[in-house]
Amino acid sequence: MKTILRLSALALTAFFSMNVSAQSGTPVAGAGGSTTNGSGSGSGSTTLTVNVAELYSIVIDENASISLNDQEDFLNGAKSNVTNMTVFASKGYKITATASADHFTSNATEAGSTPLVNNVDILVSRKGKSSDVNSTPLTTGGGVVFNSLSGEKNSAFDVQYHIPAANTGAFLTSGGQTLETVITYTITGN
Repeated sequence: MKTILRLSALALTAFFSMNVSAQSGTPVAGAGGSTTNGSGSGSGSTTLTVNVAELYSIVIDENASISLNDQEDFLNGAKSNVTNMTVFASKGYKITATASADHFTSNATEAGSTPLVNNVDILVSRKGKSSDVNSTPLTTGGGVVFNSLSGEKNSAFDVQYHIPAANTGAFLTSGGQTLETVITYTITGN
């Protein structure tokens, strides 16, 4: 019986020694923190890293068409229907527009020289903010149509094409034709 009591006392002593030992310690190298030193509290720190990828996306949802249907369109200029552009960028960006050729192509088989694409301006504005419009002539050189110092989360833009009255004369030799060009929009980081 004495042996059992001694073993029990020895086991209890060893158990409490482990608990005391578990509460005091040495900080791990490289980790911020403090030991409890018997106070019953401690602290620690870690570093959180967020890796942000450089992402860009641009979506144009429809084609546009300008009609020069009557004298008034030639005298006052004409605009296309408004199309939509959606932009996502994880940092500041710029959007360029590039025409596929210097001149429009024609559906007429024996069309002579067709108008230059730079007779058309691209009008870009944030959706619902038509008072703040960026106007850029269409070129094959990739003109900047919009620029932002910060990123966007699927921001909506209105895009419209305009032949100013001063440029409609270039289309007076194209009566009865359908003229086209392909415009490629590119988004890149600033």
